[in-house]
Amino acid sequence: MLPTGTVTLLFTDVEGSTPLWEHLPADMQISVAKHHAILREVIEANGGQIFQILGDAFQAAFRMPIDGLLAAIQAQQVLQSTEWGATGPIKVRMGLHTGPVELDPIPGPGGVQEYAVCHTLNRAARVMSAGYGGQIFVSLETKSLIERDLAEGVSLRDLGQHQLKGMRKLEQLFQVVAEGLLHDFPALASSTAHPNNLPAEMSSFVGREKEIADLKEILSDSKVRLVTITGAGGMGKTRLAQRVAAEMIDNYADGVWLVELVSLSDQTFVPQAVAQTLSIREEPGQSLIWVLQEHLAKKHLLLILDNCEQVTFGVMDLASRLLRTCPGIQIIASSRELLGVEGEIPYLCPSLLSPNLNPAYYKSHPAAFETMAASAAVQLFAERARIASPRFNLNEKNIAIINGICQQLDGIPLAIELAAARVRVLSVEQIAARLDDSFHLLTGGSRSAPPHHQTLKALIDWSFNLLSPPEKTLLLRLSVFAGGWDLAAAGAVGAGEAIEVYQIIDLLAQLMDKSLILNEVMESGENRYRMLETIRQYAYDRLLEKDVPQLVHKRHLDFYSRLTEQAATHFWGKEQGEWIWKLTIEIDNLRAAMRWALNREIAAADEIEIGARMAAALWNLWYYNGSIKEAASWLAIALKRLPELNQTRARLLLADGVCTWQLGNLPDAASRLRESLDLFSILLDTQGLAESTHMYGHIVFDQQNYPEAERVFKESLSIYESLGDTNVRIALISDLGLVACHQGDLVLARGYYEDSLRLSIQNELKENEAQSYLRLGDIARLDGDYDKAGQLYEKSLMICRDMIIPREIACLLQKLGFIALHRGEVNQARSLFGESLGLQHEVSNQQGIAECLAGLASVKVVNKEFEESAVYFGAARQILTRTGLPMAPADLAEWARDEELARSRCDPQRFEQAWSKGRDAKVDDLVAAFLKLK
Repeated sequence: MLPTGTVTLLFTDVEGSTPLWEHLPADMQISVAKHHAILREVIEANGGQIFQILGDAFQAAFRMPIDGLLAAIQAQQVLQSTEWGATGPIKVRMGLHTGPVELDPIPGPGGVQEYAVCHTLNRAARVMSAGYGGQIFVSLETKSLIERDLAEGVSLRDLGQHQLKGMRKLEQLFQVVAEGLLHDFPALASSTAHPNNLPAEMSSFVGREKEIADLKEILSDSKVRLVTITGAGGMGKTRLAQRVAAEMIDNYADGVWLVELVSLSDQTFVPQAVAQTLSIREEPGQSLIWVLQEHLAKKHLLLILDNCEQVTFGVMDLASRLLRTCPGIQIIASSRELLGVEGEIPYLCPSLLSPNLNPAYYKSHPAAFETMAASAAVQLFAERARIASPRFNLNEKNIAIINGICQQLDGIPLAIELAAARVRVLSVEQIAARLDDSFHLLTGGSRSAPPHHQTLKALIDWSFNLLSPPEKTLLLRLSVFAGGWDLAAAGAVGAGEAIEVYQIIDLLAQLMDKSLILNEVMESGENRYRMLETIRQYAYDRLLEKDVPQLVHKRHLDFYSRLTEQAATHFWGKEQGEWIWKLTIEIDNLRAAMRWALNREIAAADEIEIGARMAAALWNLWYYNGSIKEAASWLAIALKRLPELNQTRARLLLADGVCTWQLGNLPDAASRLRESLDLFSILLDTQGLAESTHMYGHIVFDQQNYPEAERVFKESLSIYESLGDTNVRIALISDLGLVACHQGDLVLARGYYEDSLRLSIQNELKENEAQSYLRLGDIARLDGDYDKAGQLYEKSLMICRDMIIPREIACLLQKLGFIALHRGEVNQARSLFGESLGLQHEVSNQQGIAECLAGLASVKVVNKEFEESAVYFGAARQILTRTGLPMAPADLAEWARDEELARSRCDPQRFEQAWSKGRDAKVDDLVAAFLKLK
């Protein structure tokens, strides 16, 4: 039977086999048979199970990671020493990755067992495919499990982080170095060896050679900190910035990062957009700008701040601060206007040039065709026209007309692309004629507007006037969306008054055909739509000229209010992860809806009420995403706009209490929650009373008043039972177990946890199930049964990885560190504590950081580094003293035992000095130092 759970996978592939099959089929058949025999013998001899052979590619599973490594090394040694005959050496690339796998419930052909498709299989394939024939790659997960067992003469060469094809996150790769293996290979077959989030280019990049060279030369001067690419909308500023960054990526050790500001209209959210791009979490008690400055102070990276014009002051403020305190960063900004930052280098993004040749010159000069065909503007038109109509060709009959079109459009790339898209239904002569009509009317517009802006507006006017009345109406209505929309949203906001719901799909398709709306297929397979910002702003300006913007905004608000309230009912159920994801991709629309409802002075009472309900319902999303400060900001606005003592205000107080608690202010959090409890009681809102009581119980628990916490949890449980709410009742049963555990009643705690686990499985509540395994693992550890504890933690970790719950993953890695330490696997323990520490630091979980530091102190104790352990013990104590938060009894027991041992083996004065050093240290510096050392 194939192994399941955490398994090490070995994937292999023959390099360059296709031409060998084509030119030497008979010889290749002999060589492949020999290759198969070698791999099969070596894999099976090392305990591996081959579960898939695709042509000349093997896929095998190993229960023990070290066995997979030995099989790969031995296979390469045999392959590289074998005589292959006419085909020449058969070079095989190999990759090892470790992760969770499960069997597919539906057997393959002939009843053969197969693994269910999962991320682990995909990663193993990508790790393998990044290499070259003769090379063995190992993922970070596998490396951490085998490094302590490496045989003499075998080592792992760190090749750094790489963006592998199809993978969103960077992959740390290690090359196996051993006797009998090839050692030197070309650069890796990955997207880049530097971290970045640059999007793949979906269409060819045409021209701009001079601009790229100019900007690269400017940025090569380390004294230049900020370059702002200016120009009208549609001029190609974004593509130019991205191309320059891609070509200079090797200059920045910490990568290049694109921050898209196009959907922002609130200046205060600029730091948040940068932090989200860089995966930097907010920290309680600190401004986000300060957190960014601390994180970037020693980084060497390039930031692209894209579409700054609507948040110029926010960008100016953030850029000024970062440039003053972070000497290793450079910034490329794209904007319709300069930012006004000291030291800013302006760079105007010009139009694409096309030859100014009249027809008479073209006819009398044969070389004119080559001159026009070589221009970037004409090339862009031709390439985009071929996308719209594959049979389109640039020829002597149409080139002069196309050159004229590009001239009339002032060489603006977006304008050229929109015009080229029309070759699907119009000839180039018809396009030219329509452009003549439109621009003849509009070239006499306002002299105060930039000339290129006049031209682009004229083009969009022209494109807009080609639409049918229903297409025009829908385009204007869809302009209220921020960051895109799906089909359901388009129907809810776009239908009504001359447009029926059934027309929406066809109208969307027609607008996509005209390049006015873009379509993106999500990982779920669903379509998502958006407009280029230039077009969206044009459409929104036209909408404002009509009498209907309030009505369209109200539909937008109503739709996202319904979505938010629907999601809130699933936050405690089995579909929690799915709904969190739905809200996350709609975050810009949620903000836009609340901004329209809560930030307008003339907002109607019912609109304020709806916006406030949204703010109250979204705290779970912000908690999950680590954006507690944003939640607090919206809640403060909503509480100010909604003074009425109604149900919505009670929910706002509940949400505000939870956010205040997460920000570390327990007294104020308790006050808010008591206020919400009183209001829910007055309103006879039993559901709200149950929720507030539950959250208040957590506050009391964190204040370590365990008898009162037990009373409050039981009160909440009783209310939920009366409501028939099974999901939260199961969570509360586990919470009562937590209280019992902290009070030392392990028998009672185990009973609560087992009941919660049984009910979680019955009701398919995966997060509650994972939490029950974790807490039962703590009980087993307190009982001294480390093997059972390890099994329970692994079960919990598998669920949490599948659901992508960063806080819980970090917690479980820390607990598994103690399991490894108990087994004598000291290096593995240190690795697990270190990985957990990195995650806890990312999510700003102070309690988790303290637990990891205590775990690392225990590693020091086992290694007899008693004085060094004192520094970590002191730092951990500092955090718990400052926050007042409790620590899990199982972890506290390990801490007490190991600190007592360290004190007994170390000179008392030296231990106290080291302990005080840790207590007084800046925890962030201590964590950063360890992570860098790691």
